[in-house]
Amino acid sequence: MKTIKLINFQGINCYYNSIATLVYDLGLDYKLLFGDLWSECDLFFDEKSGLYSSKRLIANLAACGAKILPLWEKDTQRALNHLKAGESAVVCFDAFNVFWNSTYRLRHGTHYFIVRKSLTGEFLIFDPTLNKTDIKISTNELAGLCIDIFAVKKRRPDQALKEELLCVKKEAVRAEKSVSALKVKLVEGVASLQGGEACIKFAKYCDALTNNRFMFRHFVFDLLYPDPKLFMPDSYLLSFVAVKNGLFKLSLTQDVRTKKQISHLLSVLLENELKYAAFLQKL
Repeated sequence: MKTIKLINFQGINCYYNSIATLVYDLGLDYKLLFGDLWSECDLFFDEKSGLYSSKRLIANLAACGAKILPLWEKDTQRALNHLKAGESAVVCFDAFNVFWNSTYRLRHGTHYFIVRKSLTGEFLIFDPTLNKTDIKISTNELAGLCIDIFAVKKRRPDQALKEELLCVKKEAVRAEKSVSALKVKLVEGVASLQGGEACIKFAKYCDALTNNRFMFRHFVFDLLYPDPKLFMPDSYLLSFVAVKNGLFKLSLTQDVRTKKQISHLLSVLLENELKYAAFLQKL
């Protein structure tokens, strides 16, 4: 039985890298998933996980020629039994129960990874985030710990969407338009924060925006090979991470100086985005 090449890079979380890995395993171009994430500002907030995520990435599966097929049933073991030898699925555990992680039994949270059914009927775990492969787990144990399960299957590609995603200049134009509104939203949002949960939620939104930029950059570098120093260099994206950290700090103490620093840094970062948009439009 062939192994699975794991897709993982900075800025992609366990949910997305599990999907991207299975898209690639189907022989499809997973990088199309990220083709319009730069201009995306209307993110989905999952009340269960407490995190923001991209709406567009899942929609972009159609451009790749893939789709998500939910496998969840009241009887999880029955769903697992329906998988044939060699078939894979994306599974979610509470991070508390991820026994191949160094933080096993130390913290809670959602953790997605891949399982593939073996010829013997047991399952093999492939975890892109933790770079783990071929970890054996029984059907009973998997069924007992599983809190979500779905498959990634082939479908007829949406050619119109694919062509749209491959036109990087159009995404640069969209990003240019969205950045101005985003700047107002973020800077004014920081000014109105009163600490506590509001700061934490705002930090998570900024974190999701940062991850979208990491993923879009991954797409652009593969497609156009721009000079890494000229388009969203690491130092730039890590400054977004500094914004997130500052917001977490603000959740603990209403420090006026920290609030001003965050607002100024956001203004500078988003002004730079206009330059990056212009840069891509010239390629």
